[in-house]
Amino acid sequence: MGAGWLILDRDGVLNRRVPDGYVRCRDEFDPLPGALETVAALSLRAGATVVVTNQAGVGRGLVASEELAAIHAELVARCRDLGGRIDAVFACVHTREDRCGCRKPATGLFDRARRLIGDPDPNRSVMVGDMRSDAEFAAALGIRFVLIGDQDWSGWPPVHHQGVDLVSVAHRVAQHLSR
Repeated sequence: MGAGWLILDRDGVLNRRVPDGYVRCRDEFDPLPGALETVAALSLRAGATVVVTNQAGVGRGLVASEELAAIHAELVARCRDLGGRIDAVFACVHTREDRCGCRKPATGLFDRARRLIGDPDPNRSVMVGDMRSDAEFAAALGIRFVLIGDQDWSGWPPVHHQGVDLVSVAHRVAQHLSR
């Protein structure tokens, strides 16, 4: 069994979510205050740092695949420039109507990550997200879930911690990775 993984959703966790829309190009990618610095620091404790994100804007024809790749390259480079790492970014570009196996909460993106990186230790891995689908994804993988935001999560799969942003839960995430 491998080391613990830090698994992150993108929109609403690493960058500002566009209400009822999509980050369509690199210029619209707006990291949340302290988020990339926190990822850089946490990545030094993780066996792997992986971003898994639903990006239906591509499937809807609103975001070009090349722009999505440029956004993710920018994300990886900025984290590297801060002394950390993002080992891989996996995006589901399908719409909900496509009923694919990679759109969270389905675990297809995780399966792709495992094939590339290896098997994580589920006892030392943590998913950080801001949506119910992220919590369901973590539950399906049998890993801890940390919720970003102030939404009521009663009735959701287990939420182990909650904070207003990634910075506020960094110490809890670090504890999970170090177990």
